[in-house]
Parts: sequence; structure tokens; C-alpha cells
Amino acid sequence: MKNVSSLLFALFLSLFLVGCAPSAAPAQPTETEAASPATVTVEKTKGEIISAEDADEYGGADAYACAGDNAASRYYVNPDFFRMKSDGTLTIIEGFKTMQQTTEWSCGNVSALMVLNHFGKADITEYELAVAMGSHTDQDVPDAVPGSANSPG
Repeated sequence: MKNVSSLLFALFLSLFLVGCAPSAAPAQPTETEAASPATVTVEKTKGEIISAEDADEYGGADAYACAGDNAASRYYVNPDFFRMKSDGTLTIIEGFKTMQQTTEWSCGNVSALMVLNHFGKADITEYELAVAMGSHTDQDVPDAVPGSANSPG
């Protein structure tokens, strides 16, 4: 057992030392590369959205109104899923209109609304779906309206 422990320790130590070894120096930029800073142009577009009456003016994801978007971000780019096409590795529902929920609790209603809208049923609102689905209501409260839940769980 002592030999196995010694062998494992030696293996660990050698792997540790190899990991600490200096790596090859990174390539130095050429004079032209060093003189001209890299510029990145990012064009961000938004697809078509479903218009809706705002059920909660100061709440819901729509209240954020894209305030944190960084139009020049190289890292957080926004692909235009509305106009994007499917390819061999990605399937896109072309022309799928999206909508931000207008309350803190209506995410399921908006998801259903987007699907209904995609299949041509555009005459229903987020709130009408919330009523039909009994969204965010206490089931033990008669005639509870959507968004009125106060029971935990």
C-alpha cells in the first residue's frame, strides 16, 4: 500500500510541475497590428414583436425596456432570430414574433400567446389567457383574479 501511495504522490507531483512549467511566449503583434486598434462593428436588430396592453406599467420584463442592452458589445450579441434561417445544426421557426410579459407572473401566458399568434390566433390578450389559465390565483379563493395570489407555494 505504501508503494501505491508513493507512486500516486509521484504522479501527482509530476503532473503539478508540468502544469507549472512556462508555456511558449505568445506571438508579439506586428507593428501594423500594434498601431491600429481593433474595431468591431456590431449591428443589432430586433425582430417584430406582438403589441400588447401593459397590465403592470412598473413591473414585468417589459418595464426593463432593453435598458441594459449594450449596442457595441462584442460578447453579448443579439442574433436576429426573427429573420434567421435554419441550417444543418439549428432549427429556427422563421418569423416567430415575440413578446415580453407585462406582469411579474404572466410568463406562461405570454408563451402561450406567442404560440397562438404564430398559428394565426391573434385576437386574444395576455390577460384573457391569464383568466382562462387561472394564472397566479389562489385556488381556494372563489372568483380570484389573475395576479392576486397570496398563498405561499
